[in-house]
Order: sequence, then structure tokens, then C-alpha cells
Amino acid sequence: MSNTHLGYISAALTVSQVCSGWRTLAHATAALWVRFPLYYLNDWQKTIPVHQLVLYRSWLARCGSLTCDVLLRKASPATEERAKRDEYPDNGHVVLNASTHFDYRRHFPKTQWSLLDIEYQSHNSSSAQVEDIESVRSLTIHVVEAEKFQRRQRVVERGPKLEELVLRCDPDSLSDRPALLPLVPLENVKRCEMSSFPLTNGLQILLEAEQLETLKWTVSYCAAEETVLHVATKIHTLDLTVWDSLEEDGLAPLFDNLTAPQLATLKIVWRYHPVYVDTDAAPFWESNRFITFLTRSAASLTSLALLHANISEEELITLLEHTPLLKHFSLSDRYLREDEGWIVQMLGARLLHLLLPPSLGDLEHTLPLVPKLTTLKLRGGFEGNDMSDTDIMRVFEARYPLASVEQTEYARLELGAFHLLRPADHQLGGRISLAERASRLSARGLNFEFTTRDSEPDVESDDETGSESEGSTSS
Repeated sequence: MSNTHLGYISAALTVSQVCSGWRTLAHATAALWVRFPLYYLNDWQKTIPVHQLVLYRSWLARCGSLTCDVLLRKASPATEERAKRDEYPDNGHVVLNASTHFDYRRHFPKTQWSLLDIEYQSHNSSSAQVEDIESVRSLTIHVVEAEKFQRRQRVVERGPKLEELVLRCDPDSLSDRPALLPLVPLENVKRCEMSSFPLTNGLQILLEAEQLETLKWTVSYCAAEETVLHVATKIHTLDLTVWDSLEEDGLAPLFDNLTAPQLATLKIVWRYHPVYVDTDAAPFWESNRFITFLTRSAASLTSLALLHANISEEELITLLEHTPLLKHFSLSDRYLREDEGWIVQMLGARLLHLLLPPSLGDLEHTLPLVPKLTTLKLRGGFEGNDMSDTDIMRVFEARYPLASVEQTEYARLELGAFHLLRPADHQLGGRISLAERASRLSARGLNFEFTTRDSEPDVESDDETGSESEGSTSS
């Protein structure tokens, strides 16, 4: 089935028109009719055209008791003309909101709506202003021509069950100033997704939605962000996507102005525009400010993902030292990030050594870095003169020991992934390939995935000795 409302209902209509048997079966399958578009006239009452009302009632009847996913849009000029030619039914026309008509029987029922998708436009008469969305749990708002707004406008009056808010915006429409966000009831919203909004707007949502638990946010650049809000929030999951067009200070204004004591899961993904594919680094990583943010928040991160980050090995070590309760860690390098032969290396010999369990008699290194780690995922073109791919594989092997947790005093891995964005190194011993070592980890019970960009070179294995390769960390 199609992801769009129009495509979804078109598919349902197609299935129902094959033959009479298919039609009977399709009409009896409620799930085929739960998603549909609905259009209103651009008048002050937001009238629902009569032919739209007939279709809506048919779809609603076929839905049965299931809740609906509704796309609400202003009618096209052709639909407006058709509405003028149509005669209203005997009981009169139906309007979207109760306050615009004295007869309650002519109000539009929304009791079965669960998901609602609307537009927010600068012209008040064009936007669907809904007084009460009653049973709606998820609201999606498309901000159209955000740069033309002069003030914030009310889009929804009441949403007692609203738990999820999705805000979408054209990424090129907010280069001069942050958006004037629509006014919606946020008192019960627990999850918010924001696409292409600057720092000020993200912090604004964190401030206004006091019950917010999860924020997924694509951060865009805005030249006019001089005054940034100071926000204390109860959020526990923050999922950020950052484009390379962000200013050199990157996410520093966010780290400087946010306090999140309950933050447990953090994911940051750096993206790159195709035009700038040859740029040598991501937006600058403000390591000190991020550590200050963690200290100020007293947050206990248990899950951290840094994908395509511009962060050095020393900064990464410092970060992991400040997250001792970390259970899930994912790291993705941006491969072939070079400038005159210099590679920004995140994964190096010292970090690999710190991730290993201590050797016998090592008094300074009593526990491995992030001792509670149960998930470790590494992806990139990791390379360096003082380390090899076998050193990385050795970390997975060492963190999944034969001994029990009680004997090791650190957690065993439950999930591991090692994705090389290049061919694997030739093994120093030449006896067991990385793929074979990964296979042995899986055979021992670890949920482990190992891939390379190209297949490994053919290596003769020594079945008699069965010994592992001789690569080791440079510690």
C-alpha cells in the first residue's frame, strides 16, 4: 500500500473494482479504509463539500470501529467550483468546527480520528483551524512559507489525547529567522518530531511541552539566532540530525542552554549535502561544552550514538569517561575524510586499549572503559599506522569472554556489529580471517554482524593449529 493518503485510498478503490467478489471482500476489510484525504472549502465556516461528505461517510462505515488517519487540506479550485454547483443535502451543509454554526447536528464528527495531517499557512483563511480534535493522538503539521508569518496562530484549540506532534518545514525557508510555530495544545505531548527547524524552535518546544519525553529533531541553520532560550527539560531521548551547513560552533548553543537531568538516550547524526561531498569535516564538535552539559544536567546516559562525527580519539575517550553507565554505544566514522593526507581518526590504539579488560597485574587499568556496555556497533573506514582491523575485532572478543559477569566484574556484550567501509586488512598471522573470527563469536552466542565493502582476500586457514591471528593493540 502507498504511504500517501491519496495513494492509499486509490489502492483500496482499485482492489474493490476488480470484480464483485473482490469488492465484497474489500468493503468488508476495515483496514483498507482507515486512511483517506478530506477537503474543506476556503470559507469562514470551513464547509465540507457534499460529495466529500458522501465519500467520508462511506469510508467511515467501512472502517467499522477502527480509528482513522485523516489528511485535511483546503479544496482545490476545481473542488470549489463543484461545491458551488452541488445542492446541499436536506439536513444542510456540514462545517468543520462547532462555533461556526448554531446547529450542532451540522458539526463534523471527529470521534474516530486518531492521526491527523494538516497545513499551517500564513494566510489565516487557508489553514484548517480545528477547535477540538477529540480522540486524535498524533498530529502532523506542515508549515508552509514559514518566512511569511508575522505572528503565531492557533491551529488546534483542544487535544485532550494528543501525545505525538510532528512539525515539518521547508529547509530553505528559515535562513533569516526562526519560525513562528503554530499554537497547539502541548500539555500531554510526549513525543515530538521536527524536520528542518533551527535551534530556537527546538528549545521552544522543549520549554512549552513540559511532559515531552522524546524529541527527534533535524537542526537547520538560522542566521538570526542571537537570543537562545535557557531550557530545563524532563526529556529522556534526544535524536538529532545536523547538516554540514550549520555554523562552525555547531551544536554549542544547544549544549550551553539545555539542562536535561533525565536524559538517557542521545543520538547525533551528521549529514552532508551532495554539493559539499568533498568537504573534509563535519560541523565542529564542541567536546568541552558537551561535557559541561552532561555535568550540569547530571545526566546518566545509557545509550549514545555518534554517526559521521568530527571528533578526535582523545575527545571520544573523555566523553566515554564521563558516561560510565553507558550500555549501548554506536560509532560511525566518515570515511575518506582527508585534507592533504591527514585523516581525522576517532578510533585509535589508546581507545582500543581502554576498551579491553585489564591484564593481570595492571594496577592502573582495573576496569575497561564503559564497563556496563552490552551493545557495541562500529562502522567506518577505521585505519591507522599503529592499529589494524584485528585490534578492533579483539575488543569484541575480549568483551564477550567465556567467564561469567560475576567473574569479570564488567558486563558482557549482547549485541555487536563491525562494518568496514573498505576491504579488510590482510591478517598478520595469515591464519584466521576476520570473517572466521566473527563467525566464531556468533557460534559462541553473541548476536554479531561483520561486513566489509569488498570480500576479504583468500587466506589459507590452518585447521591443525586453529590459532588466531597475531595482531594486537599497541598498548
